[in-house]
Amino acid sequence: MRISRIRKDLHWPTDEADPRMAMTSANERRYVEWYAANLYRGEGAMVELGCWLGSLTRAVCRGLKHNRRLQQPVRVEVYDRFQWDTVMESWVAGTPIAGRLKDGGDYEAMYREQVEEYLPMLSIHHADLTTERWNGGPIEFLLVDAMKAMCTARGICRSFYPSLLPEHGYLAHQDFLHFFHGWIHVTTYLLRDSFEWTYEVPHSDMVVFRCVRPVAEREFPQTMNGFSTEEVAAAFDWAEQHVSPGKRDTIAAARAMAHLHRGETETGKRLVESALAGEHSNSAAFQQLKEFTTRFDLVHWG
Repeated sequence: MRISRIRKDLHWPTDEADPRMAMTSANERRYVEWYAANLYRGEGAMVELGCWLGSLTRAVCRGLKHNRRLQQPVRVEVYDRFQWDTVMESWVAGTPIAGRLKDGGDYEAMYREQVEEYLPMLSIHHADLTTERWNGGPIEFLLVDAMKAMCTARGICRSFYPSLLPEHGYLAHQDFLHFFHGWIHVTTYLLRDSFEWTYEVPHSDMVVFRCVRPVAEREFPQTMNGFSTEEVAAAFDWAEQHVSPGKRDTIAAARAMAHLHRGETETGKRLVESALAGEHSNSAAFQQLKEFTTRFDLVHWG
C-alpha cells in the first residue's frame, strides 16, 4: 500500500502519549510510527537527520518493533550535531534537563538518556550535515528535521538524496509547512522530477514525498541569493498548488521569509503586511514570522 492511498481519516497509534520535550507534533510522531510499522520494507536504510531529544526516534523504533515484514533487526541511522542552543531551553522548562547545558554544549548524552530503551536499534552519528557524506547504501526512509539553514539543505541534498530508492524511497520533511525554511521549498521544487508529492500529515508541519526516479547529485548554492528570482517564485507557486487550503498561508509566509533571507527586505515586508491586511489576516504563520523577526532584530516593522 502506498502512502498516497492513505485515507484522510486514517487513525494512527494513540498509545504514544510521549510529549516529553518534543518539538514535533503528536501527528508527526504517530505518522512515523505508523510508517515504520506498516510500510517500511527493510530494502534500504532508515535515516533520521536531526533528532534533538528523540521524539521521532522513539516513534520510529516503536513502529519497527511492530513491523512483521522485517526478516532481521533494523538499525536506525541517526545524525545530529548535538549542539545546544539557548532557544531550546523553552522546550525543556520545568524538566530535569532545564539548565543542564550552556549555549553550544554537547547534548548527545541527554539524547541517549531519552532513547535509552532503543539504543540497541540505533547507530548515532555526531555529524555536521553541511559536510557529512552518506556511504551506507540505499535509503528507504529519509526523515529530515535538520534543514535549519541553506548550507545544511545543500549538504543533505548532495549527500543523502541520491541514495533514496526509486519507487520505494520516501522523504519526510518535518519543516516543509513552517514559515522559516524556504530553502526546503526551492530545493524540493528544483528536484521535483525525482519526487512525487505524496502526503501532508494533518495538523503538523510535515510533508512526505516519494522518490519516483533516481536523484542526481547536484550542487545547490550556499545561500538563498544563489537562486534566481524566477526559481524562487516558481517554487512557492508549486508548493501553493499542492498544499491543502488550510496551509496556504504557511507557504505564503515562507515566500515572504524567503525574500527576507535574500536581503529583499522591502519585498518581504510588503508581502507580510499585504497578507495580514487581506486574506491571511488571522494567519498564525505570519504572526510567528513577525514575532520571530522582531525578537531577533531582523526586520523593523515600524
